[in-house]
This record gives sequence, C-alpha cells and structure tokens, in this order.
Amino acid sequence: MPIVLLPSIVLADGKEPVRRGVRNGAMPPAPAFTELAYLVNQVLAKRKKVVFHKWINEADAYETVTSADTWRFYFRAGANVNKVRCRMVLAPVEDTEGNAPDPRIFWTTDDGATATAQTTVRYNVRKTAPYTVVPDDWVTVTQDWTAISANTEYRATLTQVDKLRVLGCTVWEIPDFAYDTSADVVVNPKGIIANQGIFDRDLNDLVATLTTLWKQQGTHFFNWTRPSTTAITTINTAYVNVVDTSTTAWAANSEGFYTYPQYHGALETVTAGNRETVPIVFWAFMQISDAAQTVSVALVDQNNTTAAPIATLTRTGAVTAAFVTGTANWSAPSNAAMKLDVYVKTSNASATASCFAAGAFMYSA
Repeated sequence: MPIVLLPSIVLADGKEPVRRGVRNGAMPPAPAFTELAYLVNQVLAKRKKVVFHKWINEADAYETVTSADTWRFYFRAGANVNKVRCRMVLAPVEDTEGNAPDPRIFWTTDDGATATAQTTVRYNVRKTAPYTVVPDDWVTVTQDWTAISANTEYRATLTQVDKLRVLGCTVWEIPDFAYDTSADVVVNPKGIIANQGIFDRDLNDLVATLTTLWKQQGTHFFNWTRPSTTAITTINTAYVNVVDTSTTAWAANSEGFYTYPQYHGALETVTAGNRETVPIVFWAFMQISDAAQTVSVALVDQNNTTAAPIATLTRTGAVTAAFVTGTANWSAPSNAAMKLDVYVKTSNASATASCFAAGAFMYSA
C-alpha cells in the first residue's frame, strides 16, 4: 500500500496553503474540481456538533407550580447554522388539573442583544396517586430552535411551569443545505472552468472553507447545570468545588469533568509546539449577594490549580445572576490533567457566592 504524505501546510494561522505547484499551461479537468467542491460542500451540510447534553433522575427534577428558570447552557453556533435541534425527555405531571392547570416548558435563546422564546411545549398527561410513574410514561419531544445565526454565541435557559419535569435533553446543530457563495462558508463549484486560467484563489477556496469549518466546529468539553432554581453557594473566601461544595483543590477523585484536550486533529498535533494546547471559551452563570463584593469561578486541572487557574471569571457590582465568559489556552500534556474541575469563591465571607451552571468548549478565533 502506498504512503501518502500531506503537504506542509498550517491551517490555523492564516498562512497561505499553496506551497508548491506548477505553471505549465495544462488546463485542469473542470469536472474533477467541480466534484471536489461538491464533496466539500456535502461535508459542510452533513456535519453535526452537539452543544448540550444532560440527563437527571426524576427525584432531581424541578417539580413546582411556580414558573422558574432552571437548566442553562452557553454555546456558539458554527458555520452555516441558522437553527439547532433540541430533543427532550419529559415525565408526566403527578398532580391534578386543579393544582397544575397548564404544565409547560420552553427554552429562551439570547445572543446578548435579542432574546427569543422558543416554542412552548405542553404535556397534559397526568398520573396521580397511587399510580407510580415509570419510564414507559415518559415522552420524547423534538423541536427546532430558530432565529439562530452562524458563528454567534448564545445563552440558553429553560423555563418550567406547573410541575412538568424535564429528565433529559440533547441539543445539536442543524447546518443549512443551500448556501450563498457571497455570505456563507462554501466552495464555489464553478471555480475552475475548462480552457481558462489556473488561479491559486480557486484552490485556496477549498482550504479556506475547510479552515473556517475547522475553527468553528470545536468540541464542547462539558456543560454542567443545576436542574433547579437552587445554585451551588459558598461563603468561603478560598475556592471550593462547585459540584460537592467541599473539595478545595484538584485531586484524582475530586468531582469534575473528564475530557480530551487534543487540538483538533493529527496534523495540528504535529505542527503545534505543544500538541495538547487548545483555545477554549469558559463560561459560568453566577451571582454574589452583595453588590460591593465579587464572586469568582475558576477552571482548573492537575497542572493549573486554583492558585493559577486555566481561566477565571468574576462578577462584581450586581446581585442578579448572569452569564460570564472568558477565553483561555488550556494545556494538558498529561493524561491525568485531562479532568477539569470548577471552583467558586467569594471575596468576603459576609457575601454569598452562587454558581448555577458552567462549561467550556473549544473555539479558534
């Protein structure tokens, strides 16, 4: 079997991908390039990136008549994405119509400028005592969230009303399948025409398109959220783990999120100086009870401890909870360091620091 070596190209730093070639006047076969362009566009249309996934026990589900925001996550839509698909598993209401007249849930997506309430889901099937709800009573609901723009960051919040319980949820991108070459990330299949000149711009278009997809298709390392209105809280001025609220430092058995930080693919791991340094977006939904004080949330691993975190987010001057985001480079050269922990602290023991949700995903600007 012959060995095929890739050309010495770097896709991450804007360098021109064409390093060698010929100008001998031979015209390339136009159909071959056209077919290649169509194949790249097929990759653009058929990919899928999961931006959120969570599952909980029935006992942990929010089950109150009062309307409340519960689950939360933060994501960035990739290239050519104008909607995402949400699939949820719901448990029926265990109460009468008089006590819970309109069981419903809905998600709100917010890009920081415009908040869009997605379609409300109602599920009026009821199970009352002495009946016990079992998995056969659960229902799966799938909906598309519209008003999503490509290459844009979004905050997503779930609102639950009248005891309708959400047990599981997965959200993933749905790319477009028809592209405008003037606005979308796409390869123009008409780039090379028989009996016309050979241009680097047409060849570069292939690599430029794939490079943009590569930058915006980074994995989500973890999404953690409290499935209720109750946040993880602390009055400690030293960091404590947001999952168990007691651990003060990363440990092999501390509560955290095990992931894999390899930077995209094999080519990048060879050309990059540190093969496992990845650019990330770290986010948290947090608040402080005293506007004069500060809540801090830190992302750590075995090598980047609470003394010098991978990334630190802070919120000062407002007692309402909000999403806070930041960027960082995460270097995890050892297998053990691939486990991420999230820690929270307050600047003053008289103020309660709260963290409702946190997460991290890869993104190359």
